Amino acid sequence: MNILNICVAILLLYIGLQDNEEIQDLVYFVDEEATGLRGLLYPAGTIGLIRTGMMIPVALIGILGALRFNKYMILCAAVWYIIDLIAGLIILDPTNTVLSVVYCYAHIHLLLELRSGTITDENYKQTEQYCCFS
Repeated sequence: MNILNICVAILLLYIGLQDNEEIQDLVYFVDEEATGLRGLLYPAGTIGLIRTGMMIPVALIGILGALRFNKYMILCAAVWYIIDLIAGLIILDPTNTVLSVVYCYAHIHLLLELRSGTITDENYKQTEQYCCFS
């Protein structure tokens, strides 16, 4: 999920940094009358670009946490996706909201598996062979 998130973030940053307003309007569904917090959080705005740029390091933290079986790194990524979900709800962006829910679900599920001891560094090889297509 984190690799997908990095790809999406790079694409959105590329589009957001373009001067072509027609492409930005097409991708971001920019509402000309958006003001206040909603206007600030739009991905084409400054704060929106910073938020989108933050996705890359957070996804890298999630990847590293999954590789190391580190609960706190996974929790850090999950918290960020919850924050991004709230931002998506504020700006009424269904794509952002759905992607944030999917990313957050994957991290919370992994976190719960790590906390319960179902997945550990020691038993990963054994549980992996029974999980998929054996």
